[in-house]
Amino acid sequence: GENALGGPIEVLAHLVSLLSQADQLQAGELVTTGTLTDAWPVSPGEDWSAGFGGVMDTELSVRFT
Repeated sequence: GENALGGPIEVLAHLVSLLSQADQLQAGELVTTGTLTDAWPVSPGEDWSAGFGGVMDTELSVRFT
């Protein structure tokens, strides 16, 4: 996060500023400020999931079609 706009809080503030000037997000749109891993190729039919602890204590799952 430090390499993007000075840090994660600054990135979030910038995103909020941009969204306040734009149309609302629509269903299916994706917002990301980066990645926790390197990018891997995906193929249709693959299911991916990741678990996060701490502040983001949740699990994310995605199916590529």
